[in-house]
Amino acid sequence: MEAEKKEGKNSVLIILIIAAVIIVILAVVIVYLIVRDNKTETASPSLSASSNATPTASASNRAGWETYNNSRFGYSIQVPPKLEKTESTNGDGASFTTWDPPMTIRVWAENNDQNLAAQQAIDLDKQSLIQEGMENFRVIVEGPIEMGGESAIESVWQYIAPPMGDAATSARAYAIKNNITYSIELLIDTSQWNSYSTIFDDVFTSFKFL
Repeated sequence: MEAEKKEGKNSVLIILIIAAVIIVILAVVIVYLIVRDNKTETASPSLSASSNATPTASASNRAGWETYNNSRFGYSIQVPPKLEKTESTNGDGASFTTWDPPMTIRVWAENNDQNLAAQQAIDLDKQSLIQEGMENFRVIVEGPIEMGGESAIESVWQYIAPPMGDAATSARAYAIKNNITYSIELLIDTSQWNSYSTIFDDVFTSFKFL
């Protein structure tokens, strides 16, 4: 009888220990999820200017910036100095790159052969990225702005780029004038977006039609 009681006590003790372990594991998982969500929220890009308001041109922030003129499509922008410039072979635009931090600014124009609105053009590009296999694709913020005095659409996307699994943020602005689509993009590592997002606002507020 004593042996049975002792065995019963041991069984209860084992059950209590298992229950305690499960509770500790659940607590750890809950804490991890809370911390992860907080980090994700902190890292999520947020435009320095509201997507529902036209950003104010900040010429003082662009002191010393370089001006790029495109004669084929008649536009110009200003970009930070000392970026490596690469002009497109067909003369539609150029890209400007730095490795500190890894960031690329692109500007280009193209004939709007499909007669798309700016929102439709952005939606097509988002679909293309998803079809190309970009993982965890999501739109962070999107809305109307002005670019060179014309109505435009700005959209910020975040995704994981295969095969390396890099987290990237792409901020784009699209304007359409005289059936030509004008586009500006800033592509940067997601971890750096909050520190450099204002550069994008300064670039597209510098955009002018020539």
